[in-house]
Amino acid sequence: MKRASGVLLHITNLPSEQGIGDLGQWAYAWVDFLAAAKQQYWQILPLGPTGYGDSPYSSFSAFAGNPLLISLDRLVADELLKPSDIEKYDGPPHKVLFERIKEYKHAHLQKAYKNFLRGSPLRGEFENFCSSNAWLEHYALFMAKRDSGDSCFPRFEQFLFFRQFQPLKAYANKKGIQIVGDMPMYVASDSVDKEEWPDLFDQERGFSAGTPPSDIFPQGQSWGNPLYRWDKHRETGYRWWIDRARWLLTLVDIVRLDYFGGYMRYWANNGGKGHWRNGPAYDLFEKTRQALGGLPFIAEDLGEWTPELRDFRNRFNFPGMKILQNAFDGSRENQYLPENFDSTNCVVYTGTHDNDTTKGWYQHASFNVQQRVRDYVKADGRDVSWDLLKVATRSKADLMIIPYQDVLCLGSEARSNTPGTVSANNWAWRMQPQMVTAKIADSLGWLTREGHRG
Repeated sequence: MKRASGVLLHITNLPSEQGIGDLGQWAYAWVDFLAAAKQQYWQILPLGPTGYGDSPYSSFSAFAGNPLLISLDRLVADELLKPSDIEKYDGPPHKVLFERIKEYKHAHLQKAYKNFLRGSPLRGEFENFCSSNAWLEHYALFMAKRDSGDSCFPRFEQFLFFRQFQPLKAYANKKGIQIVGDMPMYVASDSVDKEEWPDLFDQERGFSAGTPPSDIFPQGQSWGNPLYRWDKHRETGYRWWIDRARWLLTLVDIVRLDYFGGYMRYWANNGGKGHWRNGPAYDLFEKTRQALGGLPFIAEDLGEWTPELRDFRNRFNFPGMKILQNAFDGSRENQYLPENFDSTNCVVYTGTHDNDTTKGWYQHASFNVQQRVRDYVKADGRDVSWDLLKVATRSKADLMIIPYQDVLCLGSEARSNTPGTVSANNWAWRMQPQMVTAKIADSLGWLTREGHRG
């Protein structure tokens, strides 16, 4: 990876007149902004249809796209809707109200579907899409049964999603920007994957994905995701996993592997108790490399850090992640301090979607942590977001990716997610049009030059 920089911002965070960021004009304007700001990467979150808690990490399918991201304005251009068909969205511009958005988008997509059935020049393209994607049949039947609907409608939604996403990716690539996608380690319990391929999942009652007890979570965490039967995956040559990775790499250029340590070993949680189990580790990624020819992956290797995990990551030359908010516990050996990065082959972040914004984190940190930050950046903390952005860009990490909320110096009101909670504020923040300006692009461009990042 060459020395470069990028921005983390999920598509749902973009402005739009329809209650949620989508694949329409603002997505293209955002790409133009990134190009003007001399950025080379745009990192997004998982793209699947969201289920419980509206989390992109809890999806009905490991292959499908989120229909909420479909731009209604683009459907007008496809003559599936008329401008007069699009009703004004009645909701706040700064926050995604998921339940209201689901009703709003569903009503309009149903309208477009009825128009499509009456006759559309896209019919041949739609049929080709359906026949070319084997996963689609399973997904459509699952969603139709779940929602008591027509199984053709979920196919139509997926056709629209991918028809809109592919041109956006091509536009970004033409502008010199690569998209960094995200592959969750687990699938949702309520998912077509678990229903259609039950042998690949552990059906033992009571066990699910999670974390062991810790000082922060004395009872551990139960995420509720089904665990894998890796022995069954091995018997198939990891076909489901490889198909999943191959499909995602048609949508994005690089994949962030969520919970990378879980491929080495993972916690089987059972009511606050549990035990460690071994993952597929080297075997899975060797087989994946043989099938795909290359592994453009970033390893989310946060949390537990062992020599075994480091060697596992390095075997495949995956860049690891370095989070600056984790660097100030007072230990000189802290691995997240830039002087302790184990190599240049890593990605430095101020924080991720699971962290508070840097300003919010600093404001809620202890006095000792605040003092360590001030001493490290040699500043008074009043501009802590950009103080740490400067630390990040000057670090030896090959790639720097920064949450856009930190570029804007926003506080906890702009936090994306609080792990371990189900809240109406999770995943709901949206930026406003005035938060994307030429002045901000110039500042980001300066930061990129300051760190000699392209």
